[in-house]
Amino acid sequence: ASGSIYLADTQNNAIKKISADGTTIQTIGTGFYRPKEVAVDMLGNIYVVDTHLKNIVKMNSQGGNKKLIYDFGGGSIDSYEYRIYPDRLGNIYLHYNYSITKMDSEGGNVQSILSSINGKSAMTIDQLGNMYITVGNDLQKEEEVRAPTQAWGSTLYGRAWQLVDRSVA
Repeated sequence: ASGSIYLADTQNNAIKKISADGTTIQTIGTGFYRPKEVAVDMLGNIYVVDTHLKNIVKMNSQGGNKKLIYDFGGGSIDSYEYRIYPDRLGNIYLHYNYSITKMDSEGGNVQSILSSINGKSAMTIDQLGNMYITVGNDLQKEEEVRAPTQAWGSTLYGRAWQLVDRSVA
């Protein structure tokens, strides 16, 4: 990853890699149709949520070795907001449709972590493996991704899509 920024370019159906200094923009992933979310794990693997193709694809940092790891199945998924978060242990967390799903980096061992979240929500995972989830106006912390138990506060406003730094060094 080396400080590069990866962007899901929905209008051009591609993934863009922007150099750390911002001087180079390179198209590294094609063959998508409405990529909406992109995330990078600690090994430099890239995960892309494509809402039209209804799947998650894993590829290397240059856009090669593309592999389908998750299929959402039937029905439209365009109207949902998506976030995908790799953790330091090689797991992937998918936050969409008022739920959080956990899977391994190959799309196996899929399990629901939290479902039926009422109201607007957001989540992130810090470098220690702690998950932070906003539900309505409340912030919950889940240590090393167990069941959410600790409420951290209330009356949070605005969109908290990135509560802590999830960048890769």
